[in-house]
Amino acid sequence: MKILRNGGKMPVFVGMFAVDNATQGLEGIQDVVTTHDIQFVDKREDNADRAEARANVEDIINAHPDLNAATGLWSCNAIEAPPAGAE
Repeated sequence: MKILRNGGKMPVFVGMFAVDNATQGLEGIQDVVTTHDIQFVDKREDNADRAEARANVEDIINAHPDLNAATGLWSCNAIEAPPAGAE
């Protein structure tokens, strides 16, 4: 939590909420961030669809311009996320 020392806002992107490792990963992240005054502004599922993963990231960035970080719990999330400041 060195990056967000003063708390902040972040979304979480998940491939499928029904997958155990995604659920467990999300629970683990929630346990850590809540003790550091970091709040989840949204959680999105992409169902392993790259276009949906990218749309999710774009939607969240547009809806929450005050984000401090983002977390992806699926391989598509990091690949499809636009670089900071892009577009």
